[in-house]
Amino acid sequence: MSMSFVQGPKEYSFYYVPLIGISVGQTRLPIPPTVFALKPDGTGGGVIVDSGTPTTGLADGAYGPLHEELRRQLNGSLVLPPADNEMDLCVAATQEKTVPSMVLHFSGGADMVLPPENYWVPLDNSTSCMVMETSDDMSIIGNFQLQNIHLLYDLAKDELSFQTADCSKL
Repeated sequence: MSMSFVQGPKEYSFYYVPLIGISVGQTRLPIPPTVFALKPDGTGGGVIVDSGTPTTGLADGAYGPLHEELRRQLNGSLVLPPADNEMDLCVAATQEKTVPSMVLHFSGGADMVLPPENYWVPLDNSTSCMVMETSDDMSIIGNFQLQNIHLLYDLAKDELSFQTADCSKL
């Protein structure tokens, strides 16, 4: 799958991508496209892929609907996080496989499927929690979510390509 980069402010060296929506399981989240757009005056917003950032941070307008939908879908499976932990969406580690996949939808039809292990992490032997956070303005797709996904930055074509891979076999 490939997508063209979004032209961002020249003073930043980020690779902006055209994220247009998110699905959890079979449910497309009610996120207005403006949540992922660069601000017209170039002062913020947008979505970048940053392998140097550990986890994904989604703009408030995207994180809220994601959190609500996961809470709805996992209602009976949710458990309290381990003490002194800020993560609030957790399931018993044995239930992690019941967590739905997430799909990041990009313009042009490119869909990046994130299986549960790309956005849930075991915190101890008994609990697994969602490892994404809210961000004030810009959304950043971080390296935890990019596990087992090959990325190709083709700067000559001004596009990003990706495909799933089993990196344990490399």
